[in-house]
Amino acid sequence: SFTWAHMKEEYEALTPTELVDVEDERFGLLDEIEETPDLVSRSLIAMEEAIENMNEKEEYETALFICPEHIHDENFRLAFLRADRFNATAAAKRMVTYWKRKVELFGTEIAFKPGSSIFDLSEDDMLTFAKGGIQALPNRDEFGRTLTHMVLANFGRDVDSMVRYHWV
Repeated sequence: SFTWAHMKEEYEALTPTELVDVEDERFGLLDEIEETPDLVSRSLIAMEEAIENMNEKEEYETALFICPEHIHDENFRLAFLRADRFNATAAAKRMVTYWKRKVELFGTEIAFKPGSSIFDLSEDDMLTFAKGGIQALPNRDEFGRTLTHMVLANFGRDVDSMVRYHWV
């Protein structure tokens, strides 16, 4: 389960160079990567190889069995590669972690169901939704990203509820 203390530990463990990279990414200051067909092709292959070499990937393998069309969807995989700036090893870890965390949050019945929506949230999560815990603001930032406003008090101490709510 996610905790703020765990996030703080990870943040404090960053090297100065990694910290600068995180801040640059956070504020949209990284150089744009030119997505050529060759880069995409090579990265997808390298990502698959990295996943094959990983040991702890039970939830990923379950997803591969239950919803292979989703796992192999190029756009789905590209989202992980783009998030890690085409670092295939990092993208592979992110994808495996994605499935692990999704199962932790939603359970196997919902985690492997294509297209999660607010209707998959529990009654408690829906109460959080009704309280307006996270709201999309009408304007976007200078890079075109959606701005959101979170009222943490509406989530109480259940951080997982906040993550489930934001996930869908």
